[in-house]
Amino acid sequence: MKIMTMHSDDITKFTESLTKEANEIRKDALELTWSMRGGIQYESLLKLSFKERKMINEISKSNLEIAKKSGMPYF
Repeated sequence: MKIMTMHSDDITKFTESLTKEANEIRKDALELTWSMRGGIQYESLLKLSFKERKMINEISKSNLEIAKKSGMPYF
């Protein structure tokens, strides 16, 4: 669908969905930055692909589970 031919209500919905998606990406990047404790900078995380961020997130969650099971501090 071309934005130039969209109805104004559809354009509004489309831009709102893009804003929501961008905010979710920012939130995920900030959470990963925090959990990595400086292991990667926020700006660098935003430059990664979706798949790369997803992989890092999975590794982070796995490490959290390992820390919980072992009783070692994570936070």
